[in-house]
Amino acid sequence: MSRPITSRRPAKACIACYDSHISCDKEKPCRRCVSKGLDCIERQREKRKSKKAPTPHTYPDPNFLDLIDCVDDFNVHDILPFPPLPEGTSSLPVLPSELILKNWIPPSPSSNAPDFASTFDPTAVPPSFDLYDVDFASKWYSRSNQPRGGAQVVNAITWYQEKTSKLLCMLTTEQKRDMFLHYEQVKRDAQIAADMSEFPVVVFGGKGIILHVNRAMRRMTKWEAPTPTKVQDYALFQILSPECVVGCQKHMPAVILNGLNRHTMKGGFKIYGTNDYVNGSLCYTTKRDVFDLPLLFIIHFVPEKDEEEAFHGVVEEIPVP
Repeated sequence: MSRPITSRRPAKACIACYDSHISCDKEKPCRRCVSKGLDCIERQREKRKSKKAPTPHTYPDPNFLDLIDCVDDFNVHDILPFPPLPEGTSSLPVLPSELILKNWIPPSPSSNAPDFASTFDPTAVPPSFDLYDVDFASKWYSRSNQPRGGAQVVNAITWYQEKTSKLLCMLTTEQKRDMFLHYEQVKRDAQIAADMSEFPVVVFGGKGIILHVNRAMRRMTKWEAPTPTKVQDYALFQILSPECVVGCQKHMPAVILNGLNRHTMKGGFKIYGTNDYVNGSLCYTTKRDVFDLPLLFIIHFVPEKDEEEAFHGVVEEIPVP
């Protein structure tokens, strides 16, 4: 009866030889390995796989923000001066509305603000109280097919409407007029600063209404519509790239509830009459009223390098309506 066939184990070098026999020129195998017929074979050490470093988040060039600060600080009234806090009152980042109304300080006069005393309507709602609307937000979200995040925005706007409705009942005619004057000052100063910038700038309010665009923006986007635009035009949402529109959605609750005044992001603007976009870096700046409510918004845009060269290469000017 023949023995069962067993698999023969391959001859292996001892651990000492295996570790030392990196190259035949350095050391020969031991006698035990030689007697087994094992030759010294050059062995390559395996490199350990190193974990890839996480890709750092890309931010716009620091000079980009310095440029915005230089332009944005040009005679711009950020908010009405806050009254001093009485003794025993905690120093809050946002003063209580009742305290602001009690210690109301009129805005400082500005030569840039137009005279609207003859057109002032005491029954009108201050611009910062009419910036958001739940019905408009719901319709716009249904149009943009972005149901996710819509509930957060609607909740933030609901809180905003409740606060503004209470404040509207407490404001006097003089205080309301001061708020209109402050709005005209901020808007006028923002327009002057935008016209001084060599880069594209858009000044806009709530509900997608564009208040002003400078020549650089018109030249870049070929957008010639007069300003201010109408609510039903959805003008801002039509010239922004889809990524920027989604970014506006995500940041809106933070702007309303958390006092977010500036954030940067990558995005672009659509070239009018085409499906092409000019990509670059955008910075959203929020201007607020005395109650820390959003008043209007400013977008500073810096095109990418390749597109910036093409952008500055255009010499013809489009007349501003």
